Amino acid sequence: MRLVLTIFLLLLGAITRADAPIVIATTPTLNARHVSPGPAGIVVRFDRPMKQGSWSFCGGGESFPEIVGTIRNTAPDTVAMPVRLKPETTYSLSINCLNARGFASAAGFPAEPLPNDYKLIMSRWQSLQPDGTPFEGIGLAPDVPIDGDFLNGDPVLEKALEMATGDHQPPSN
Repeated sequence: MRLVLTIFLLLLGAITRADAPIVIATTPTLNARHVSPGPAGIVVRFDRPMKQGSWSFCGGGESFPEIVGTIRNTAPDTVAMPVRLKPETTYSLSINCLNARGFASAAGFPAEPLPNDYKLIMSRWQSLQPDGTPFEGIGLAPDVPIDGDFLNGDPVLEKALEMATGDHQPPSN
């Protein structure tokens, strides 16, 4: 009987891990360095639709970024946490932890915590224009949508090369 129970529990653990959502992208990227200080958002994207309105960002103290708005789902598989980042600061946080399992798939399977936590290493300075406004957020809005698998290549570079070689057809209006 003990052998059957042990095999059942091992199989249950394997099934649970196989059904657990996996983080496929973060913004800023995992362990990013020299992220610009100021208002920002930490965005986590999973490999499947997630339970809406439920999340657990774990951490605390000086190494946890200041939340400056409402954490929300921006897509069925994506959650965004608005934060304010300070210069010369290393932030560390994770998703889900021992007593907080809010990140779960729509089917109810909790996500595994990120390996070695999620770290952001802030710049020692903030780049400003002569009038004191930051450089970030200045420029043209993208007019070519990019979809793709960022884990297995660089779809932005692939699209740029496609456009540079003349293989790109502009979208019709």
